[in-house]
Amino acid sequence: MLKRRRAENDYNARWQVMCMAGFAVERMAFLFRNLAKRARRAGLP
Repeated sequence: MLKRRRAENDYNARWQVMCMAGFAVERMAFLFRNLAKRARRAGLP
């Protein structure tokens, strides 16, 4: 019983970390795209 609960908590923690990592990657991709757009508008290669 105790072991199963610990495994469940581990799974939840892993899922939370994966969600946070995915969110961070999406955010960085969004910022990078904005930066590239701004650089192109400024005339940089």
